[in-house]
Amino acid sequence: VTVRDSVTLLPLSGAYVRAYELGTTTLADYGWTDASGLVNITGLDIGWYEVNVSKGGYQLQSKNNYINWIGDDDYLTFNLVEHPPNSGYIDVTVRDSDTLSPITSSYVAAYFLNGTLYKGGYTDSSGFYRVTDLGIGWWEIRAAKITYIEQSKNDYINWNGDDDYLTFYLAPYPPNSGWIEIQVNDSITSNPIGNALVETFYNSNGTLFDSGFTNSTTGFYIVPDMPIGWYDVNVSKGGYATQSKLDYINWRGDDDYLYYLMSAASSTTGVIEVEVHDSVSSLPIQNALVETFYQNGTLFDSGSTNVVGTYSVVNLPLGNYTVNVTALTYFEQSQQNTISAGGEFDLLTFNMVTLPPNSGYIEVQVNYTTTSLPMENAYVSAYYSNGTLFSYGYTDSSGFFKIAGLTVGWWYIEASKEGYELKSEYNYINW
Repeated sequence: VTVRDSVTLLPLSGAYVRAYELGTTTLADYGWTDASGLVNITGLDIGWYEVNVSKGGYQLQSKNNYINWIGDDDYLTFNLVEHPPNSGYIDVTVRDSDTLSPITSSYVAAYFLNGTLYKGGYTDSSGFYRVTDLGIGWWEIRAAKITYIEQSKNDYINWNGDDDYLTFYLAPYPPNSGWIEIQVNDSITSNPIGNALVETFYNSNGTLFDSGFTNSTTGFYIVPDMPIGWYDVNVSKGGYATQSKLDYINWRGDDDYLYYLMSAASSTTGVIEVEVHDSVSSLPIQNALVETFYQNGTLFDSGSTNVVGTYSVVNLPLGNYTVNVTALTYFEQSQQNTISAGGEFDLLTFNMVTLPPNSGYIEVQVNYTTTSLPMENAYVSAYYSNGTLFSYGYTDSSGFFKIAGLTVGWWYIEASKEGYELKSEYNYINW
């Protein structure tokens, strides 16, 4: 057997050559090529053989050969094709360290050694996941699953097409292993507030679970060793209005994060802290619009939630308010709140519900060009981008018509009335 590079035709040393009795796993002989790319496979009886050749960085090749008689001397040449760049992969298996059972839906991810995520995915029912498209070099592989302690291992891809194997045995978190990371900052300057008192209470009975003070420099504090359940977390500091947030530890090892923006205490005004979350995932919603109105409907304040889904409405005079929250792809929500005393701090939580598919709409206004007055009974029609009619109707006395039930994409809208020039526009429904 002679083995060469398919491009340069130079001999390949160290290629692994195996001869199997055809159709079986019986290995008849094997060896490695020398500096001239040659190896002799000997001691073969009459019959068919499958000859496999493999070498790091090259694709496996196989050929069949028949030994016709005792002493028959045959010749095979293999021109191996290199694997393409970034074709290494790691086969990962994840198991429970106690039961050794496979762990389904464990998240397996490959990171560059600088900590940047490259790619990831989830294990199947056998606890298996293959990390593909890896270049030559070191990789950090992490395996994580809710209720288990995350693990990581480093692995080196030696050549293009290198296939490595890693097995993770994840240990379950012990009981009472949830924790809450708390960050406290000034709502005006955004500077961290050190030595703020953090008190955590069981929500069910009001019993104190933990207390401590934020770091004097960073404003950070961790509530450790928490059982599964609901908690009220209060933060107080002299000169600031006390704040309280509700949090749920969902499982062993659950790591939650609460962010407090503290406002100066006032004898005449109060604060409404608004938290906005997705109703299904409970994840915070950033850039949700928060609008606060006086009881008479006049706008008092507006702003957008930050990365942790919160927004503080400060300096509220005593009185009744309506707080509206809107976010793209969600139904709008509204809540009432009363500031009844100076220094009062109220928390409003909005769990936003996702809009269903085909819920876009276009509001059409039709007016006379000469007088700008509304045109009643103008015919309005909506067409798919391929020209198929989707919906139609007539404007009301105010010249208004709403086209509802639209999917994401382009729409062609026409407005017409007998005796008037037809008008049309394209419009894109973004979400």
